[in-house]
Amino acid sequence: MDAASLAADPRFLPLAQWLTEAGERARGAGEVLEGYAERLMAAGLPLVRASTHIQTLHSERTGIGRVWRQGQSTVEQHYDYSADVDHAYDSSPIKTVHDTRKWLSLWPQKEDTAYSILPDLRAQGITHYLVAPLFYSDGEVHAVTFATDRPEGFGDDDLLLLKRLQPLYSRILELKTLHRMLTEVLSIYVGREPGGRILAGQVRRGDVTQLAAAMLYVDLRGFTQLSNEMDDTSLVALLNRYFDCFVPPVVAQGGEVLKFIGDAVLAIFPQPEGEAPVKEPRLRALAAAEEGLANLARMNLETRPAERPLKAGVALHLGRVAYGNVGSVERQDFTVIGRDVNLVSRLAALCARTEQALLMSARFAQGLKRPLQAMGPFRLKGFTERQRVYTLLEAFAADAA
Repeated sequence: MDAASLAADPRFLPLAQWLTEAGERARGAGEVLEGYAERLMAAGLPLVRASTHIQTLHSERTGIGRVWRQGQSTVEQHYDYSADVDHAYDSSPIKTVHDTRKWLSLWPQKEDTAYSILPDLRAQGITHYLVAPLFYSDGEVHAVTFATDRPEGFGDDDLLLLKRLQPLYSRILELKTLHRMLTEVLSIYVGREPGGRILAGQVRRGDVTQLAAAMLYVDLRGFTQLSNEMDDTSLVALLNRYFDCFVPPVVAQGGEVLKFIGDAVLAIFPQPEGEAPVKEPRLRALAAAEEGLANLARMNLETRPAERPLKAGVALHLGRVAYGNVGSVERQDFTVIGRDVNLVSRLAALCARTEQALLMSARFAQGLKRPLQAMGPFRLKGFTERQRVYTLLEAFAADAA
């Protein structure tokens, strides 16, 4: 079948129309792959397996693979930055397609090449394996595969159909990929909730959102001395391990990290809108704080047994935060401000004076069903009234200080 006769193929227009509409309906690239594969199969292509391999912009992974198999849901795979992933890529047909920018046709049951995936394809009964380039508008090349177990493989008409549909398939995948990439990048650098608001259009300078939330502020003690003692590379690695003690518990408890301020972390656990104040956000914040301190104590034992242990002060408060776009026309920051934010940061600084790992405001502590110890009223910088402060009575909090 040649290009002139492609219009005579009754499969082309319905598939092209579906791909066009999928850009509006499908929620992501995985849904596009699954829907496309199922429609190709329904159109008569002997498809039993299809996959996409998309490079991405992410702090923890270099790409995302999605694999569809006949009768199964699509599986998403993340490729991290590692020597194993690099080695697998170097021995894959994906690299060949990236380098040549051309379609690659393999017959796993008939040929024996150095591609590491061929033994698996043989075991699955795959007879014909197509690897095709996906060209994005920025010039980057990604890849898609199509596989069949039919002895004679894909026919010439099937191959021509796939090639003619490929530019449209590339455009739809690019749209879905870029949206996810933008969402993830914003989530990593400004936070999930602020990132969502930015994507929703809250980009006007001066736009501010207020919400009630439990707040967690953790500050590493002795950071200035560490900075003077360590080289930059080692210091950054240490900071990342320290952040890994506290950030995952915050996320696991449904919290949102709003800011990294040097060696400090500010996180919130929002109060559900439209509801009266409840204890639940405070319980999640307290659970994250305790787990973070336990992680830090474990890290000191496992990675710094012969060195001075890292110490952190954690402050908890219940109040209101205001965050939005602040800055000049040329450069803006999606930042968080407010009296309660100032209060929780002052509480974190008070941890060193009181030699406590965890302190909480009177408002946070009120009604909390945990054994607490009153630390007495303190005058905090910037606040005229003295603040009543509490800590957990458990020995663990003091031991981690």
